[in-house]
Amino acid sequence: MPRIAAAAAEAASVRFAPDPGDDPTLTARYAVRIDSPVGAIAVPVIICYDDATRATFHGKAKVMGRVSRFDGRRDGALHAFGVSVRLPFGVLDVRLEASVAADGSVTGHAIAPNRRPMVLTGRRTDAC
Repeated sequence: MPRIAAAAAEAASVRFAPDPGDDPTLTARYAVRIDSPVGAIAVPVIICYDDATRATFHGKAKVMGRVSRFDGRRDGALHAFGVSVRLPFGVLDVRLEASVAADGSVTGHAIAPNRRPMVLTGRRTDAC
C-alpha cells in the first residue's frame, strides 16, 4: 500500500474518544475554532492529563474529518502541542498554544510553517 494511502487508512481508523486506559477524572473535551486563511475550522479536542500534576498530557484532535493524536506540555494555563494535519496536498504540521481559563474558555494561536499564526478560541464542553 502506498505511504499516503496507508497513513490515511491509519488516521481513519483512530476513534475520536478517550482511550480505554485514560482516567476520566483527568480527561476533558473542548470545542475549538481556528480562524484559518480558508475560513473557520471547527476542531473538537480531547485532552487527558498523564497524572495528577497535569504537567503533561496526550489527546486527540479531529481536524477536517481526520483524527490526529498528540502529546503536549502544560505550563500554568498554557497548553502547547503539535498535530499533523493531512490535507489533499500533503501533511501540514501545526503547533497549537492555547490558554485554558478556570471557566473553561480557550484562547491562543495555531502556528503552521510559512504561514501567519491563526487565532483559536474555544470552550470546554464537558468531562469525558
